[in-house]
Amino acid sequence: MNTLDSISINPKDVPEHLKIGQENYENGKYDEAVIEFSSILNVAPGNMDARIWLKKAQESLDKEKGLLSEKVANPKIKELKERPGSQRYCLYCVKGDVSNRVCSRLFQCKTCEFGQGMVDLQKAKLAAKKEAAVKE
Repeated sequence: MNTLDSISINPKDVPEHLKIGQENYENGKYDEAVIEFSSILNVAPGNMDARIWLKKAQESLDKEKGLLSEKVANPKIKELKERPGSQRYCLYCVKGDVSNRVCSRLFQCKTCEFGQGMVDLQKAKLAAKKEAAVKE
């Protein structure tokens, strides 16, 4: 399912759909949970429970996709992280995100402000893509 999908629900069925979304979340079906909570907010934008659960589901979905994409992007990442400092490489260089990197943390990737900046940049790009897709 695409997270941009939504279902049409009746405002009086919000509690039932909230329960379905929570069950999907608890069962690890984060994409389906996002659809349920987003659909609730389409008819009841002030529903705080749906907002909280939507945020949790989106964070879990992003985390799940991030872990999967990292494993797909480079299966040798674990090996690179286990090397001594002088033999390590920047994870972002290995993935092709940047061409050269001088590291202040012996390439303990994702522990520095540069890594946080890269994560923020990737989230901003994803948000822009989602916004563009919604406008179409």
